[in-house]
Amino acid sequence: MNTTTALELLSQEAARLMQEGKTPSLALLRSRLGRKIPPADLLPAFQQWKQLPAAAKQAAGSSPPSTEQHTELPAHPDPQTDRMAQLEARVAELEQRLARLEQQGNNDVAG
Repeated sequence: MNTTTALELLSQEAARLMQEGKTPSLALLRSRLGRKIPPADLLPAFQQWKQLPAAAKQAAGSSPPSTEQHTELPAHPDPQTDRMAQLEARVAELEQRLARLEQQGNNDVAG
């Protein structure tokens, strides 16, 4: 999945959460998006979304709703689902950091 698609899906779900009066968090978005966005793509998309100005967040979330049905999404995620989403996001973040460190190590050895 490319980052643009992940960002669009994340933005749409974040807009839904805001309409429900909730503050979008990585864990909440992960639980809502399920397997639509791989964990490795979710964290970068979330970080990108967080950096958007408020107007851009609203515009991104107000794109036409997708034709997909969202019946698979739980109305109220349970605490275990939230915690699992947090842990999966943290693992994805750590994997990215490890990859960067390994790349730096390879560059230091080669250089």
